[in-house]
Amino acid sequence: GALLSSLTGLYNSVLDVAVTLLSWRLMSGVVAVLVLVQLVLPMVALAQAAMAAMLAGEIVFFVWLRYVKRELQRVKALEDRLRPPDGPLRTFQRSVADIEVCAAWRDGHGVASRSPEKWVEGWFRGQRLDGIMSENMREFFAWAFYTKRVSELQEPEMRETEAMLREFQGRFGLAFEQGYNPHVRPILLNFDSLKIWGHPLCYYLWIGSLRLACRQSMRLLGYQYFAGTGPGGLSFFHYRPPPAPGVLLVDGAPHRPEPLLPLVLIHGLGVGLAVYLRFIRRLTNGAREVFVIELPEVSQSCTRLVLAPDAMAEAIARMLRDFGHERAVFVAHSYGTFVLSWVIRAARRVVAKAVMLDPV
Repeated sequence: GALLSSLTGLYNSVLDVAVTLLSWRLMSGVVAVLVLVQLVLPMVALAQAAMAAMLAGEIVFFVWLRYVKRELQRVKALEDRLRPPDGPLRTFQRSVADIEVCAAWRDGHGVASRSPEKWVEGWFRGQRLDGIMSENMREFFAWAFYTKRVSELQEPEMRETEAMLREFQGRFGLAFEQGYNPHVRPILLNFDSLKIWGHPLCYYLWIGSLRLACRQSMRLLGYQYFAGTGPGGLSFFHYRPPPAPGVLLVDGAPHRPEPLLPLVLIHGLGVGLAVYLRFIRRLTNGAREVFVIELPEVSQSCTRLVLAPDAMAEAIARMLRDFGHERAVFVAHSYGTFVLSWVIRAARRVVAKAVMLDPV
């Protein structure tokens, strides 16, 4: 009887629990959980696939960076190295003149802040002057004024280097001890080992997205984009102002004002033109043509195609000629002032005015 009573109570309890389980509130919750699981599981699989693809991309990108680093470490052949644009002797004379100007500067205590001794020590990575010997200076001069190693200098260049070294010592009252100190190394940009550090691939993908969005914004401002189709592979944006809505009459006679010179903007180092959009919008006032040069090599675009200074200057000059202009007003910011200096030196005829913002 006791067993039968217990079974009867268990049966009744199961019925009570079953009614609760079958209630619409609990069942709706169970169904929602099941639906959510069905939705989340594919999303989790998709996220896993995306993470796997991103990881594979980062690995490939890392291997590619190692290859690029190895290529950049390779010293270029003599014919491919950039030489001083004004020639070795003229570059030396300008350097000496600049050192004299800097030596005349004084700090708040009347002490020379940039003496010739400090100039030499700076190029030798802070090495004290008494540790720098004549052969070390000859090594530095061979790179600075010829972009060569001492062993690559020809006989006339060797004599010029010796003359420069004598004049340098006599001009500033310096005397370098004969010999070579193997523990002293000057800064030799073309020959020094590069310490390359890069961001992950996702960072550059974000930069690329920002660049695409910037190009679309430029189109909305009325610019046409020429992606590497310009002279020498130059990339740039071009804005042509709309035609005048009518004819200006002065004393009853049609008057056509003299067209304004076009404007050429050269941006600086960073993430490209995105940070210049507000400035570009102010320049785009409908009064004159505007050219905006794109420099992917200083915009974190992972490009290795870089125009040499003279080639860049000629490409910009040809760009203007292709649109019917012989001269323009140039505005350059930061690194862009380097490019503007190349244009002034190699194609001065196209520069009507030059505006340098934060020049370097």
